[in-house]
Amino acid sequence: MTEQISALIDDELTVEDAAHLIVTMQSSQSAAETWSQYHLIGDAMRGTVALSLHFKRNLMQRLELEPEAP
Repeated sequence: MTEQISALIDDELTVEDAAHLIVTMQSSQSAAETWSQYHLIGDAMRGTVALSLHFKRNLMQRLELEPEAP
């Protein structure tokens, strides 16, 4: 299945095979996760920013506002 997902991302499947794979991914959590992971890997390889510019700073500020655990 992972080879087919990779081929779909690379536009190497026929329209019919792509349609069948997309239907399969809609009903398979594992296949959907693989699809997401492959796209995340591709984004990282291209240097695409997945998070906002100040994500870490904003997260740390929000954590500072959280009440301390007992």
